[in-house]
Amino acid sequence: MLTRGANEARSNDICAIKKNITEWLNQSSTTTPHIDPDDHSKRGLKHNTTGLLCPIELDWDNLEVQQKIHDCNEGYDVSESMYPRLLYKAGKGDPEDVEKGIFRNPLLVKVFLAIFTSLSSAKKVATFDVENPNDSDGSEKKTHKEPSSKAIKSNVAQKLNLNKVTPCTIAYSAVILHFLLSDAMAWKSMHNGFNYELFYNLIVDYFEDAEGDQAKECVKSLLAWWNRYVLDSLFYQNEANIRYRQIFPKCSAATAASRASIKKLCEQRACRKAGAGAKA
Repeated sequence: MLTRGANEARSNDICAIKKNITEWLNQSSTTTPHIDPDDHSKRGLKHNTTGLLCPIELDWDNLEVQQKIHDCNEGYDVSESMYPRLLYKAGKGDPEDVEKGIFRNPLLVKVFLAIFTSLSSAKKVATFDVENPNDSDGSEKKTHKEPSSKAIKSNVAQKLNLNKVTPCTIAYSAVILHFLLSDAMAWKSMHNGFNYELFYNLIVDYFEDAEGDQAKECVKSLLAWWNRYVLDSLFYQNEANIRYRQIFPKCSAATAASRASIKKLCEQRACRKAGAGAKA
């Protein structure tokens, strides 16, 4: 029953967003031809716009790199162990600074809002305020409309007592976004060798496995950034996380050596931690 319920929830989320995702992408893209909303076969790494699936370690803007990815050349694989461009502000990440702009892509925010609040709230996010990724303490006041009582009663976040953003909800939204950008015709936990369960865990681990004061502060600021723009109140975190753990139960992760982006992230965090210790 739990598995069936989780499958139904995921199916509902995909159906609710898939008709809008191409519209959002086409509005923000200068690439032609635009994505065909009815043809999934030309999405994924076959289309420049959905090249957001490309890992930040690979230069998608380089046509030679694109071809090597298409040809599955050694060293140009796309796997769940690497952070894709879709997670990053402006769709571009820096492999030398993995945390810069991570989880601040407006498209990811739109998908989150579509799942947990409403499509109408997601559609209001055009460019989103991501120009200053370090502006995360919530000290500046933003002008925004309060949600109507009707919206509060009907959205998923309220039904789940979900009043703040969690690593699980961000990870779940990223999984749905990645799937909708892919050329998959129907949901599978693994598509073209990409394991969505491990991808989900990769994102949750980013938040939960942060070590050292600097890394923890970075995670704290990132969640504050999300909460500042998305949800306002407190909630019972354990209850809210149940749904996402049911959909993607924690499975065996890949070895640390094979998890490219996480390995690089850990090295960069360790360097910053060592630098801070030396100054002290």
